[in-house]
Amino acid sequence: MCIKRSKRRDRPCKREIPSYFDHLDIQLWYEKDELIGFSGINEHHLEMLFLKPAKIGKGYGQTIISSLIKDFNIRTVDVNKDNKNAAKFYMKNGFHLLKQSETDSSGRPYPILHLKLK
Repeated sequence: MCIKRSKRRDRPCKREIPSYFDHLDIQLWYEKDELIGFSGINEHHLEMLFLKPAKIGKGYGQTIISSLIKDFNIRTVDVNKDNKNAAKFYMKNGFHLLKQSETDSSGRPYPILHLKLK
């Protein structure tokens, strides 16, 4: 699996998403020539990690998070409290609960788990 960096392309997206990409270091993750997923980091914080649905549960996420920790010094990630699978994934990969917020960073009523690498 290799990392390829990409600049943001102008495509129609949901209103909020494009504003995030200007502030992130985006990695596209491939196995051979097949795109597996992408991640976005801001300094030592993992802002997003998405895999193709068909690739979930096959070890790609673990390989990617290990690389992000080792090669990009990722130390924190925020997860929606209702996303039990994501919270379990990060905790299985060495993160622990630092604190919890009842709203997201935009003040919306989405409880957030703030996780930090042990």
